[in-house]
Amino acid sequence: MGMKLSLTEAFNNIYDIAGVRCVCPYIKDVYLIRDRILSQDDVQIIEIKDYIASPKPNGYRSLHMIIRVPVYFMNKKQMIPVELQIRTTAMDLWASLEHDIKYKTLSKKEKSLDAQEVDFEEELLAAAELIYAAQQKLEILNSIIE
Repeated sequence: MGMKLSLTEAFNNIYDIAGVRCVCPYIKDVYLIRDRILSQDDVQIIEIKDYIASPKPNGYRSLHMIIRVPVYFMNKKQMIPVELQIRTTAMDLWASLEHDIKYKTLSKKEKSLDAQEVDFEEELLAAAELIYAAQQKLEILNSIIE
């Protein structure tokens, strides 16, 4: 990447020194958490990627924020970058299973096991769409109750 090996370069270019994943029940909660973070006067927003509104091609959904948060040391305060992922329980389920399936698939290919030919990318996308459709139905039920 052409960066020097120094603390300054790392501080200025590495935004996921720390990471937090927040899992909540409903999509509205994802955006509520985002809005609460945006309203903090001691948090700096670096970047927001909304993979809920614009899912990745494989079906992945989540809201990613790169923020700087204050960390207090003995004699100073420093703004430290943190990657924050906010997603619903359904999105987290899909992401966890997709990760597991993807690595099992790679492992089988490396071991040259004879497995039924399956288009995993297509099937994972279809599963993501099913899970999102279920999420939307549950959101409607929840809004009726509220």
